[in-house]
Amino acid sequence: MDARTAAILAEARRILHVPWTPDVLRALAAHPAYLALVWRSLGPSMATGGFLGSARYVMEMARAAVREVYEPILTPETLRQRGLTDGDLAAAAAVLEAFSFVAPQLLLAVAALREAFDWEQVGGKGRPEPREVTEEERRMESLAAVPLADDEIDPALAPVLAHVRAVLHLPFVPDLYRALARWPALVREAWEELQHLPSYAPYRRRGRALVYYSLAGSKFLAVPLRANGAALREAGMAEGEIDAVRETTKTFLTLLSTLTLTTAALERALDVMPPPLEGPPPRR
Repeated sequence: MDARTAAILAEARRILHVPWTPDVLRALAAHPAYLALVWRSLGPSMATGGFLGSARYVMEMARAAVREVYEPILTPETLRQRGLTDGDLAAAAAVLEAFSFVAPQLLLAVAALREAFDWEQVGGKGRPEPREVTEEERRMESLAAVPLADDEIDPALAPVLAHVRAVLHLPFVPDLYRALARWPALVREAWEELQHLPSYAPYRRRGRALVYYSLAGSKFLAVPLRANGAALREAGMAEGEIDAVRETTKTFLTLLSTLTLTTAALERALDVMPPPLEGPPPRR
């Protein structure tokens, strides 16, 4: 990895206040010219208060849908019976707290990248005020939510994670499941329910709504983004690489919507979902 790409990933971790590089950023780092081009807009825009407010609203949209359609069979008591301690449950709740903070921000960012393929320019209408570092963000830095590496995951969990990949049509295991893999019984029990949630029509509709809201929100990037085919060719990218980046953004747009809903569902199952937010959508 070149120094410029490493610096961008470090800045992204700083903005998100997390000690790991999320899946989507690692995937985009495979295309250094693209990441360098889009980060000129994406980095400063993600660092604004309006962007964070939008992400919080996206998470609340996901939680509202889960409250409507999901009555979990999985409970903390079920997991205690499978050998998890109260300390394990508290640590798992911290993982969900971290992902509920990060996933909707990444969803908004990827939606902007996806939308940028189809327009001369997107963004420029958001408020430029920088986000203030809150106590919540400081907590993100200390949460033990780092995804496990392959050799750290219990081999007995491999069939479940292979099924996760198959159902989600992915060649990799998403960060959320890797972070929760510290507790194989939790992943095993949770997946028994999570794999069936898309069969609920309101759940599917809300997943699409998260995508549409995020795509529409691209206009509220604080710094305009120009990253269509012409701009990428001007940056020296070949057609094959442009197609690969386009496919990456398509994959992660769907995946991040799904994982945002999944995080909300697990919050409900573990009985740690925050109460509903009050008031109108945030000003962006």
